[in-house]
Amino acid sequence: MNKLFCFGLGFTGKNVANYFIQHGWKVTGTSRKKKDLDTNINIIKYDPKNNLRDLKNYLSETNVLLICIGPDDNGDIVLGNNQEDITKLLKDGIQRVIYLSTTAVYGDAEGKDVDEEFPLSPKSQRAKNRIKSESQWMDLCREYNVPCNLLRLSGIYGRGRNQIKNLLNGKAKRVIKEGQIFNRIHVDDITKIIFNISKSKLGSDIFNVSDDLPAPPQDVVDHAAHLLNISPPEAISFEKSQLSDMAKSFYSETKVIKNTKIKNKLNYKLKYPNYKKGLEEIASPKKNEFKFGILQVAPSIDSGGAEQTCVEIARELNLIGIKACLASNKGRLLEEYKKGDNVHINLPLQSKNPFLIILNTISLINIIKKCNIKLVHVRSRAPAISVYFATKLMRIDFISTYHGIYTEKSYIKKKYNQFMVKGKIVIANSNYTKQVIQKRYSIPNHKISIIHRGVDIEKFNPKYINKNYIKEIREELFLENKKIILLPGRITEWKGHEIAIEAFRKLSIDCDVPIKLIFAGDNMRHASYTKKLRKIISDYGLENDIHFLGHITDMPSIIYLSDIVLCPSIKPEAFGRVIAESLAMGRLVIASDIGPVREIISQNDRGKKNNPYGYLFKSGDSDELYQKIKRVLYLDDNQVKIASSHAMENIIKNFTIKKMCQQTLRIYASLLNNNIR
Repeated sequence: MNKLFCFGLGFTGKNVANYFIQHGWKVTGTSRKKKDLDTNINIIKYDPKNNLRDLKNYLSETNVLLICIGPDDNGDIVLGNNQEDITKLLKDGIQRVIYLSTTAVYGDAEGKDVDEEFPLSPKSQRAKNRIKSESQWMDLCREYNVPCNLLRLSGIYGRGRNQIKNLLNGKAKRVIKEGQIFNRIHVDDITKIIFNISKSKLGSDIFNVSDDLPAPPQDVVDHAAHLLNISPPEAISFEKSQLSDMAKSFYSETKVIKNTKIKNKLNYKLKYPNYKKGLEEIASPKKNEFKFGILQVAPSIDSGGAEQTCVEIARELNLIGIKACLASNKGRLLEEYKKGDNVHINLPLQSKNPFLIILNTISLINIIKKCNIKLVHVRSRAPAISVYFATKLMRIDFISTYHGIYTEKSYIKKKYNQFMVKGKIVIANSNYTKQVIQKRYSIPNHKISIIHRGVDIEKFNPKYINKNYIKEIREELFLENKKIILLPGRITEWKGHEIAIEAFRKLSIDCDVPIKLIFAGDNMRHASYTKKLRKIISDYGLENDIHFLGHITDMPSIIYLSDIVLCPSIKPEAFGRVIAESLAMGRLVIASDIGPVREIISQNDRGKKNNPYGYLFKSGDSDELYQKIKRVLYLDDNQVKIASSHAMENIIKNFTIKKMCQQTLRIYASLLNNNIR
């Protein structure tokens, strides 16, 4: 069996060691501490400052010696401590020595291309020490005719060390220095290059190990933020950055590292040729080899946006082999949730009773243990209290999603709501929701990810509507040859039904287009308000023109039936799912210009109030609503067709369930892959 001996099982050394073990090598290495390392590695506790003199027995039978420990002012630390042991190893016929150096040995190239023949002109003392250490190893190996390969590495990143982790921990900075660029290299590429060299018959040589895309450091932070839907940190100039001396050294040099030699001489193709590919790998869910689970927590699995999202996320987790668990009360969506062999645990998590909250906390701890849960995602306030304490005791992360804008009329209510922002990440379902959260709790940007609610474009699709159901509704309500105006949503004061009635009354007086107004939504919970609306309608003599359909199970068909969809809310919603669903059906939408509405209707044209497929009016202004409805009613067929097409394209591009799930799973993957604690 081949044997690798690695001095320095740090970030790179550990990755190399584990990869070699996976490929049948025996690995021995040194570390200042033994935790977080593969148990198959024979680890020697080795502090370079406290000399461990006798390593002969550990080094015996070594085929490849890898040096990952940096030098000091005297040169190489390993040779300073253990030259006698190393000399014996070289005499005994070791196959190869690989020394990990840095591209800092070239100094500042002022943005020029740098290959392995570029003159060495180090600026920092650390880089000067590297050159001294390189020479010591090359000279010693030459003396005993052992191949020595110097790998000059660009900025190293990978799982556990990257700008995604820095963002999530609030440590990322966007430091701007004009003209500053440098290369990076993913630790997986370093590992595979070392492995390829170890198997080769290559003689002594020097290789630049870098990616193909030198870039300003702020670009990397921006891309990491983009992947997580998090706002990047504010830009600061290099002069005002207050960086450490180590960090400043990276900004003192700018160069373009050429990696042609590793491609041509080693015939190596980079797995991650640029930082974008590398960060996307870190933020991508992986096939679950460790049989862990992710636990979602909600009050119930009844019908609603939060509950439906639980089902959708569980479906995506199934595809990558992650066990999907849900703790909630039972509800109408339970059978749909269970279709994927997902685990459901029935708990009274909707309760605010302190005694039940304690019992729920204990139950969640047991679920975390039993199902090997590595991450918890909570979707409501009462469960968030139990989740907070359970995850804290079990030392795992939790995240939360704000599905609604919670009221806060007292100090106690604010403290109650605050458990929703105590997790590692808060997912806001709109920019508007994010602004509310930040205003209330002063949560920093790096803790809030904006992930819009997704629309099921298979369900809300004109191709799949129930034409028989539509025919029945048309016949029952005498809707033939009428323009249908729809207000979907439960009957409650803040949804704007009174404003819609007022606007419709004005239309009925001076509009020559035959029209009907339909209210589609639960009208039983607020019976007294429904009665009030019916009285207003009766007083206006519009009983035959305005209809209440009650709770609708086939909402796509009702939306398809309509010509115009109204969303005249007088209070802002957290997202506005009905707007997105209506646009997905190709309907024209007229909505109150409050809350997150512009994020949906004006997604591609933020500077204008009126997009081709949507119209905004001042909230509460029935006269402006009347004017907008009248304007839309007189659009010709071609205008409607174009608007309908634009509406559907907008939703497919920006607001699908698939996109929502992918963005959510990126959050999961980033936390799990980086093992943040």
